[in-house]
Amino acid sequence: MKVGVTQGRLSKPLNGKIQEFPTGTWKDEFENIKELGLDGIEWILTSDQFLNNPLLTEPDLPKEILSICVDNIVNKKISENHFLYENLVPILNKMIDINVKKIVIPLLEDSNVNDKKLRKKFKENISQIADQYPEVEFCFEFETNIEIIMEILESRDNFYLTYDTGNFTSFYGKSVDHKSLINLFGKKIKNVHIKDRDYYGNTKPFGLGNTDFDIIFETLKKNGYIENFILQLSRGENGKEKDYIKNIYETFKIRLNEKYF
Repeated sequence: MKVGVTQGRLSKPLNGKIQEFPTGTWKDEFENIKELGLDGIEWILTSDQFLNNPLLTEPDLPKEILSICVDNIVNKKISENHFLYENLVPILNKMIDINVKKIVIPLLEDSNVNDKKLRKKFKENISQIADQYPEVEFCFEFETNIEIIMEILESRDNFYLTYDTGNFTSFYGKSVDHKSLINLFGKKIKNVHIKDRDYYGNTKPFGLGNTDFDIIFETLKKNGYIENFILQLSRGENGKEKDYIKNIYETFKIRLNEKYF
């Protein structure tokens, strides 16, 4: 089991966005995680100029990359074959080169696959790509109903779930049952995003939202989960990102240890 943080959370937000590749400070973040005791970083690609991202241009990358999150595919073209190939294959090839196994595919917002015809087309095209990379774990992230999630996950053996604790809390609201959800998805969960939200979709500091982390940790433990926990947290005060992550991580470890170990 490893605990990491989403890339960019240790830097000031760029262009007012909560999640953006931290141009200019990404190397500093890898130094910061060592000081904080974190195991690694979930790398993000966030723009249509992703081919210029250091992930694809730097010859020597840090060893502490736990996973790759391809926010660059959050686009209404998500089901189109050429779009997927152009935006995923270079990344997948790089992952093989640097021995990173997990890729997070956000099926959220503009890249949601709620439409049945679009979803069928997406499944066909993403499956063709996944078949070429059987060693890669495609960890889809959702805000949708269980039937759609299972339809995607059951399409291929290397299709898995990124269980975003905040997304499920806000999507299901007061009726959310993390225990039942985690038991249902079982071994298909290969990545967990630690995010706290209230029932109305607002992201909160860890422990101050409506996400029941005690139940989540207890159920994951019972299901034998030993994969990554990625801190994908709300933003704190600008300029104090490192202290904010440090404090949240210490609180997170206490809660995790109480229920997990």
